[in-house]
Amino acid sequence: MIKYNTYKTSGTEWIGDIPEHWKVKRLKDFASVENGKDYKHVEIDEGGYPVYGSGGEFRRSSEYIYDQPSVLLGRKGTIDKPLLVTEPFWTVDTMFYTIIKPNTDYRFFFYLCKTILFDMYTYGSALPSMTQRDLHTINFCRPKLIEQTAIANYLDDKTGKLDQLIKNKKDQIKRLKEIRQIEINTVVTKGLDPNVKLKPSGIEWIGDIPEHWGVKRIKDRVDLNVSSLGKDTDLELDIKYLDISNVNSTGLTGEIQKLKFFEAPSRARRIVQKGDVVMSTVRPYLKAITYLENIPENLIASTGFAVMTSKSNYNSKFLFYQTVSDWFNETVNSKSVGASYPALNSDVLVASKILVPPKMEQADIVNYLDLKTGTIDKLISNIENQIKQLQEIRKIEIYNAVTGKIKVG
Repeated sequence: MIKYNTYKTSGTEWIGDIPEHWKVKRLKDFASVENGKDYKHVEIDEGGYPVYGSGGEFRRSSEYIYDQPSVLLGRKGTIDKPLLVTEPFWTVDTMFYTIIKPNTDYRFFFYLCKTILFDMYTYGSALPSMTQRDLHTINFCRPKLIEQTAIANYLDDKTGKLDQLIKNKKDQIKRLKEIRQIEINTVVTKGLDPNVKLKPSGIEWIGDIPEHWGVKRIKDRVDLNVSSLGKDTDLELDIKYLDISNVNSTGLTGEIQKLKFFEAPSRARRIVQKGDVVMSTVRPYLKAITYLENIPENLIASTGFAVMTSKSNYNSKFLFYQTVSDWFNETVNSKSVGASYPALNSDVLVASKILVPPKMEQADIVNYLDLKTGTIDKLISNIENQIKQLQEIRKIEIYNAVTGKIKVG
C-alpha cells in the first residue's frame, strides 16, 4: 500500500489525517442538492426516461428533470444508497438529485457519497429522512481535479472486479437454491425409491405419485389456527410478534419484535407453538412459510398467517416440506384472490390437497431432506459470509482512496 509523503489533520473525525496538499470542503462545494418533483403529468407506460424514487427506478417519463451526470441521494425511505446516473432522468420528491460543479469529477463525487455516515444525519424513526441542509454541510476530502479522476479510475477498476466476484457468489447461491428446491419438489412427490410404481395423483401440478401413497385434504391431517389470544387478553402481556419478514423456508430470520400486547398490530392474535407450520395467507407467492422448531416464549402471529398443527397421524415436518414445494405453491397461488395483495381464504386452504405416504416413510423423507437441505443451507451461509467480506473490502477500498489513506497512480 503506497502512501503520500506527508499528512495533516483533517479536523473531521471520520476522515482522519489527509495528504498535506488536500483540502476539506463541504458537499455543497462539490455539488448542489436539488429537489425532485411530482411525475404524474409526465408519466408514460414505456420509452422515455427513467423516474427515480428513493427505492430506485419505478416509472418512465416523457420529459427529464436533468440531463447531466448526477448522484441521486434519498430524501425519505432508502437514504443510504447513493445512485450514479449518467443519462437524462426524472426524480420524485423522495429523491434528491445533484448538479455537480465543473471542478468535480462526478465519479469521484459518487464515491465520496458512498462514505457518508447516514445514521449520523437522519431524522425520523418510522421513515428515515435527510435534509438538503444536512447533506450540504457534510465534509469531504478535496484533491485537485486530475487526482480526483485518477482516484475514480482506480476505484472503477477495483470495485468493478469486486462487484463481479460478488455477482459470481450470488449466482452460486441462486444455483444452490434451485438445487435445494428441486430436491424438495422431487422427494415430496415421488419419495426416495426411484423404482417405485406410480399412479396418477389427480392433482394437475404433480402428475404421478407412488402407488401406495394417498391424497387427502389438509383438514383431514391438519388442525388450523388452534389457539388465539382472546379479546380479554392482558394489554401488558409481553409477546414476540411474528412478522412476514421473519419467515422463510430456512426458519425464523431477523430480529423478532418484543412488544407489549397493546403495542402490537390489532391482528396479532395467532398463538404459535413448537412443531407448527406457519404460512402467510397474504401474498402466498412470497412463500413466507416455516417450520417452528426453536421458538421464543409467547410467540404471536397476525391473522394474516395460517398456523397449521399436524394431527398425530401426520408428520409436521413432512407437511412443511410439502408446503414449500413448487406444486403446493402453484396450487395456493391459483386459489388466491385479489390483485395487489392476493390472499388465500382459510376454508380454501384446508380444502387443498396434500400427499400422504405411510408415516414411517414420511419420517424417512424428512430425515433425508433435513440432511440435504441442511448441507445446502450451510454452503449458502458460507457464501453469504464471503459476500459480506467482499462488500466490506469494497467499502474500505473506497474509504482509503477518497480520504487519501492510499496513494493512487
